[in-house]
Amino acid sequence: MRRGGPRLSEPSGTNRRAIHSRSVQPGDSCRWLPDGTIAKGNIEFLGRIGTQVKIRGFRIECGEVENALLAHPDVREAVVDARGEGVDKQLVAWVVGTDDTVGATDVGATGRSPVRDGPSPVRDGPSPVRDGPSPVRDGPSPVRDGPSPLRGGPSPSVRATGGSPVQGGRSPLRDELRAHLRGMLPDWMVPSVFVSVDALPLTPSGKIDRKALPDPDADAFEIGREYVAPRDPVEDAICSVFAEVLDVARVSVHDNFFALGGHSLSAVKALSSIDERLGVKLPLRALFECPTLVEVAMAVREEKEWQPTILFPLKTDGSRPPLFCVHPVGGGAFCYRELADCLPEDQPVYGIQAVGFEGKEKPLTNVETMAARYVEEMTTLYPGGPYHLYGWSFGGVVAFEMAQQLRIAGREVGLLVLADTAHPSWFQDKDVPEKEQIIAYLLAEASAEEVATPDDIGDMTPEDRMAHLRQQLASGSNLAGFGDIDRFIRIYQANFQALSGYRTSIWEGEMIFLSARERLGTHEKSIDSDWRNLTRKLVHHMIPGNHFTIHRQPNVHRIMEILRNLN
Repeated sequence: MRRGGPRLSEPSGTNRRAIHSRSVQPGDSCRWLPDGTIAKGNIEFLGRIGTQVKIRGFRIECGEVENALLAHPDVREAVVDARGEGVDKQLVAWVVGTDDTVGATDVGATGRSPVRDGPSPVRDGPSPVRDGPSPVRDGPSPVRDGPSPLRGGPSPSVRATGGSPVQGGRSPLRDELRAHLRGMLPDWMVPSVFVSVDALPLTPSGKIDRKALPDPDADAFEIGREYVAPRDPVEDAICSVFAEVLDVARVSVHDNFFALGGHSLSAVKALSSIDERLGVKLPLRALFECPTLVEVAMAVREEKEWQPTILFPLKTDGSRPPLFCVHPVGGGAFCYRELADCLPEDQPVYGIQAVGFEGKEKPLTNVETMAARYVEEMTTLYPGGPYHLYGWSFGGVVAFEMAQQLRIAGREVGLLVLADTAHPSWFQDKDVPEKEQIIAYLLAEASAEEVATPDDIGDMTPEDRMAHLRQQLASGSNLAGFGDIDRFIRIYQANFQALSGYRTSIWEGEMIFLSARERLGTHEKSIDSDWRNLTRKLVHHMIPGNHFTIHRQPNVHRIMEILRNLN
């Protein structure tokens, strides 16, 4: 905070009262951690307090995108906001380059907005808050620095060498900024348009005047390809489904479902609507293997046979060793979708689904047997290694056993991550949950809150309680792709049985353990405590959110940073 008023020019007064070693800046959202006090200075940075916009179904905190841009060495200032309406609404970034940066973008503006002349009380002059080192803007970026077990090293930096903004062309720095952001943010948070400005317009009080930001040229909103209308009844039906589910006005046959704002629940709704209109049942992975409308239509016309699979392709592009994410107790792997989106675009990610999640095969009831089956599928897909394993909740136990079997077979385990995984001993001698308990747990996972109990429903009969829980689950669940509820219940019970009977052994390698900061339940001891005695080295990280939300935005960004920056 800067001293103002009549003593604005009294440096001695400022020096006596101001905090000179800055840790945050105006507009940062922070909170005191529960294990610290103000005196200790234990602060968690939560992000920038800024504009929130909604584009194609995604809510985007513009401050997060601005922080990512400011982490680039060629960006001095940046503002992000939305422009356009309806289907043409896009995210725009206004960028002020450093003094030696010329031609920061390839998009011009329809006019320069006036900016304040003379020094700004906010931007000019020393400030104990803004001029000190900042973990957000002034220090090294935690995402860019340090080698990564998934990427092998820091991302390169290429500087623009000259030129001016080019309308409709491509600029090296614009492309570099886009690549830089894609390495830190999901694709849907990367601006579609970049505008180079000499300075940001300010209000009389020195704040950024968003209304005065210059509008991009109309050409900047062109997608870069021609709109193609549906050409037959199948494409027309699927086009209508995409438009209704995603709430967009116009869909081209070449549009990607997820690029338009599709997510887990909307994917389930879309496939259900396609089944109702065309009488074709498609598995959830169909939208990953065939994400564009024309590809889905082709699969429908050709009556493509979808063979049951254990490996669920979340992201297949890239030549790096894949990250294999093992299913939680429910058996599905779609819960890792947002994590896959956050990781670099050249990082393949595969989910491992439970046996029986697709097809008619019976679920497995033994962790060792599961691990052996998953290792076989994984090594067939990727024979060379190293193998990066990630498991959330129950999936962490299976990933742990997979790592043991890989090590015994002489294969390299590059990474073993357990995410909020309780030790199997916590479940020994416990009865397998009944159907009502399982569906209540599903509802808790869908709503990301404390596990509910069937008693909360009131004085319903057991039959009515089950019907009520099923209806809630079918209409509002965020647990996409588990198919019929009875199948899910069978998988859940089989996995719980396997968990209660598993006995751990010493792991000779390293382990990364992620704990949800917000604890659900009343466990007194730390969730990682039993695992520490089983490994040579355990690296522990706290993740914002609770057990059900650590893999959702924005909490999942913290996991992405950890995976990218371990030495």
